[in-house]
Amino acid sequence: MAWTPQEMLTTFRKARLLRVLLVYLGASFAVIEAVDILIDSVGLPDWVLPGAVVLLLLGLPIIVATALVQAAPDTAIAKPSTADGAAEVEAEPMPATTAADVAATAKHWLTWRKAIMGGLLAFALLGIAVTGYTVMRVLGIGPVGSLVAKGVLDEGERIILADFENLTADTTLAIVVTEALRIDLDQSPLIRIADHQYVAGVLQRMGSAADASVDAELAREMAIREGLKAIITGEVGAVGGGYMLSAEIGESLKSISANEPLAKVTTSSLDGLRKYTLARRSYYVVGDEAKALSLLEEAIALDSSFAAAWAVTGVILTNRFGERARAVEALTKAYELRDRMGDRERYMDSGLYWDYVMGEPDKAITAYRSLLDIYPDDSPALNNLANMYYDLREWERAEEMYRRSIEVDDSANIIPFVNIIQVQFFQGKYDEARASHETMKRWFPGHPWNGSYGSALASARGDYVEAEAQVLALREAQKESPRWRASTSWGLSNLAYVQGKLADGERHRRDAMEANEDRGFAQGYVTTAVNIALMDVAFRGDIPRGMQTVDAALSKYPLDSMAPLDRPYLGLANLYSYGAMPERAVAMMQEYEEIDPDLRRENEPSHHMAKGILAEAEGRFDDAIDELRAWDAGTDCQVCALAELGRAYLAAGEVDSALAVSERYVETPHLWRAYWDGIYLASTYERLGALYEQRGDAQKAIYYYGKLIDLWEDADPELLPRVEAARRAIAALSSDR
Repeated sequence: MAWTPQEMLTTFRKARLLRVLLVYLGASFAVIEAVDILIDSVGLPDWVLPGAVVLLLLGLPIIVATALVQAAPDTAIAKPSTADGAAEVEAEPMPATTAADVAATAKHWLTWRKAIMGGLLAFALLGIAVTGYTVMRVLGIGPVGSLVAKGVLDEGERIILADFENLTADTTLAIVVTEALRIDLDQSPLIRIADHQYVAGVLQRMGSAADASVDAELAREMAIREGLKAIITGEVGAVGGGYMLSAEIGESLKSISANEPLAKVTTSSLDGLRKYTLARRSYYVVGDEAKALSLLEEAIALDSSFAAAWAVTGVILTNRFGERARAVEALTKAYELRDRMGDRERYMDSGLYWDYVMGEPDKAITAYRSLLDIYPDDSPALNNLANMYYDLREWERAEEMYRRSIEVDDSANIIPFVNIIQVQFFQGKYDEARASHETMKRWFPGHPWNGSYGSALASARGDYVEAEAQVLALREAQKESPRWRASTSWGLSNLAYVQGKLADGERHRRDAMEANEDRGFAQGYVTTAVNIALMDVAFRGDIPRGMQTVDAALSKYPLDSMAPLDRPYLGLANLYSYGAMPERAVAMMQEYEEIDPDLRRENEPSHHMAKGILAEAEGRFDDAIDELRAWDAGTDCQVCALAELGRAYLAAGEVDSALAVSERYVETPHLWRAYWDGIYLASTYERLGALYEQRGDAQKAIYYYGKLIDLWEDADPELLPRVEAARRAIAALSSDR
């Protein structure tokens, strides 16, 4: 198809215009980036960037017009072809001025040279304005010389006034001058001088007397701790028969902008405070537990009375489970130092102690409420008080407080996010839980808990393929960490066991054992061995093999090599009860009960569990039911006790209760049920199918037998006879119907 001259001309002009626009946009982007870098690096005023953007926007239509004019023909415009195919070219008529005149005039004014020179001139004027502003700012000339205009301070921002240095013989003069200047500066609408109460609070957190003299060096440290941008220092000297007063801002804008506020906690060590602040970020924002614990150890080495560092150490160890002795030691140390702290720290450390160490939730709730009475928007206190309601299974109340904790401190702490995901899921708010998880991933990218909670959300809904993918991605991302190797191996093992893949489950559990050994975690090594043995007993009925695994682990790491609180007495008692060795179970229980009762209180639900399983093994089914119900009532876990309780009810001949509790187990939403499902889910489906078959309820019997078949579709060969029995039961029930 042939093009007319007019079409060719239009195409050429569009192509040229597009190239010009691309070049201009690229140059504009480079200019904006350069200005932004200069603002950050040399402290140009913030208005320079929008000024540059305005100039670039004003230049755009000039550039477009120049490109169009310079691409236009000089004297003629093509007309469409005539009927015989010949093209006619003639000048368009103009009433007073010819087209050639207009084009010539436009081309005279809209040249590339003039467009470029105009742009350079505009930016030169901007540069002159910036230079003049900067000179006036540095010399303190005119309104731009104010601290706010300089960009050093935001309007109304707090600064610290140091006590002036006295260079005269009058010992009271500096005090009088400092207070006089404070009174003057208090009238300023632009800045806010830190009052005596504020200064006293900072000094107290530093371990200094509340009325200590604040010299320039101390004022600087206070500003660093509080994240303040400036201090005012000065001196009073004698000149002739009078005095000379000089004052200055004690930090440059560039160095101030590089400082981040440090945590407002009590310690005499500034370096320790820095390490503590970095530790909190490493754990709560990034998810690097090892780095956080290392930094906290360094902070405590610098200040052994650093209560907040002890407290966060205890929280981290509590959250990652299995290191209770160290966690109790750290939280107890923080509690013992509480009287040296301000209200916020004292109530926080008390709440942690009564909750995690002593297991007395009422006292913990009182401590957190007292803190919130003084600081109603304290995010950690809101989160920890919500934890108390979480433990009481008051999910809605807990969710509300977790949400408040997030709102007042949204991107500084991942803990309220993981907690709100759990309580939303427990209430059956699956979409809300997934939405909270997505928000968490956006605000804390790269945090390992994104993967662990993603896996939990999938596995709790029965999507084991997605759950495994999430764990494998987490494992790859954290491949250098023995702690996460152990955790992800444990997670993969749970997913394998629940699907009847016993060999894979054991392989992953043994990998978790090795990872725990690599990180020097003896208790984790032995506990994992106990769990492998438990699976041998539960699924294979192979007691000798299970005992061999445990005995080998205990030979390597005897119980007396661990702190008493870390010894897996109750796990061993459960294993021995299941393995028909009640006398050994009793021995484990007796050793456990020799531990300080106050320190055992927090773990009392697991104690009831072990006593209930032992009672089952000894045929004391009524006692077993009582203990297992106490286990269920004492834990925040909605499902953990139910499957075992269903077994006990059935053994006691209470079929209705066995049915009700077993159905509660399979139907209750719980985020962390993968471990319990690995042990109990398949057998609970079998039990429900058999009980409904006995009752003549074919529909429900078929439903639960079918759930077993679906769950163990790819189970190991040794479990297939149970799957085939379920198929035969369905066939018989279907033919009867």
